[in-house]
Amino acid sequence: MTRSWINGIHVFICLILGAAVWAARWVWAGLQSEYGRRGPNGEYLYDLSDPGTVLQVNVTGIAAGLVLILLYLLIVWLFRRLGPNYRLQLTGSVRDR
Repeated sequence: MTRSWINGIHVFICLILGAAVWAARWVWAGLQSEYGRRGPNGEYLYDLSDPGTVLQVNVTGIAAGLVLILLYLLIVWLFRRLGPNYRLQLTGSVRDR
């Protein structure tokens, strides 16, 4: 495996993580709009027909996805900086060198 192939895998994983968090935010907003808390007039606090609510859901979903992507990239960077002596194998044991 070449280094560029590994980097391509990380880009793919980042895209999947970001999309999953964004989609989870929309699922949560959808559940809140149907079954969530109601305001003082009996309306649901999440009204997905309101453009402001849609913008809020998109922005918070993208922001949460970016935070998760940055956390993943930080972990990858730390493992590369530590070197092969400290990387974990798939079994969870540490290599002895």
